[in-house]
Amino acid sequence: MPKKFDPEVKDRAVRMVLDRVEEAGSVTKAVALVSPKVDVGRETLRRWVCQHRVDAGLKDGPTSDDLAELKRLRGEVKRLREDNEILRKASIFFAGSSTPATDDHGIHRSDARQGACGRVDLQGAPSGGLSDRRTHLPGVAPPQRVGS
Repeated sequence: MPKKFDPEVKDRAVRMVLDRVEEAGSVTKAVALVSPKVDVGRETLRRWVCQHRVDAGLKDGPTSDDLAELKRLRGEVKRLREDNEILRKASIFFAGSSTPATDDHGIHRSDARQGACGRVDLQGAPSGGLSDRRTHLPGVAPPQRVGS
């Protein structure tokens, strides 16, 4: 895991490097002189100096604010893609019905009772329609019809 540095340490280290660039002759040599003193790796310090120069407008490239915004937007895009994937899977799941979307040839419609009624799959089962069905539960009084 990358080591986190205090912003004050970063600023002080970058200032020290920039102060020594003229006497050292280059940024790389100044970084080599300063890095052991501030206990920061050479490459880390060199990147801090480069980013400072970009932020100050001395060098082309994305500023720290641009990089922070880019990081935030990439995180948001990742989250939205994950949300879309979840919604896509949910819509596929809920699009499936409890009854299959096959051609039922009218068997499940109320006007199709003329053909198959009763227990057609059992031999000897009554097939006279609804007249032979129980209309109440055993031990429970049948409902009273109003107006009969």
